Amino acid sequence: MPVQLPTDLLRSNLDLRIKPAVGAGLELDLPTDQNGTNTGPTALELCVMSLAGCITTLFKTVAGKHNFIYKAFRVELEAEKPKDALTVTGLKGKMEIVTDADEKEAETVLRLTMNKACPVGVIFENAGIKFEWTLTVKKT
Repeated sequence: MPVQLPTDLLRSNLDLRIKPAVGAGLELDLPTDQNGTNTGPTALELCVMSLAGCITTLFKTVAGKHNFIYKAFRVELEAEKPKDALTVTGLKGKMEIVTDADEKEAETVLRLTMNKACPVGVIFENAGIKFEWTLTVKKT
């Protein structure tokens, strides 16, 4: 998928708007303590946001293929980045799902989503970033 980076959208020395070939654009920035204006996520935050989006959209697809029925789910991700580290060193994920299925079925769909369906998850895995999940199943 091509990403367009038109130079006329470069607003200052650190703000950058990116626009994918389809859909709305996004402004990236840095925090004020790094000479940014804090008007948008950093590129690294966008990577973590992409992982959350990948998990949530593809979980629906994997669940459908495996006849896993749920009413609702919520995913939260927390990235660990020590001050002296250049990038994320670990991720903690929480998924809460409302379903009458048992927890093992939910775990299987989540595992398949992460290991077989989500390309962004594969990038994090190949980078050696540790990922811990907490799964909570609530009955309907």
